[in-house]
Amino acid sequence: MTNLHLVDMPKELKHHALDILGDKIEVLNAETFQEVYPFMHEAAYYHGLKTVYPWDKNQQKACVAGVISLWKELRLEAETAIQKQDKEKTVLTIKSGVRYFLECLYWSNDRPVNLLNGLVASEQLSLIPVNAEERLSYILSRPGGYHSYRQLDELFKELEKQFAIKMIKRK
Repeated sequence: MTNLHLVDMPKELKHHALDILGDKIEVLNAETFQEVYPFMHEAAYYHGLKTVYPWDKNQQKACVAGVISLWKELRLEAETAIQKQDKEKTVLTIKSGVRYFLECLYWSNDRPVNLLNGLVASEQLSLIPVNAEERLSYILSRPGGYHSYRQLDELFKELEKQFAIKMIKRK
């Protein structure tokens, strides 16, 4: 059974560099993983709604893989926007990509996204690409540029490799 709820954006998911989402977010009360909006699972969690928790060890592998697949689709949109020099579309796709990256990063570390202490709470994360905080700051300071797109794509690739190693060790 799936129910849609419109809830306030939790303070744990607000960050000045990710300003596009607004004050409300739609969340699903669902029994299976569905990625409709970035941070929707965390928003449901912070509001105490029952849903799938992608950072749970039983859900994690499929959920992280699902979001990485979404990035691979979004990456094509970003490439097209960059080639067409559509700055507005590039900024939107890169910022969405950053949100998906943050989901993968936190979920890979068995926790929901929490931006209260900055984009990357590195002291709480054991699985993290090198210089992730600095690289994300660079990306978000220039979200319309090709170099930001390349940096984000590399962050995803590095995290995907680290997560695969974690899953192998977990077996």
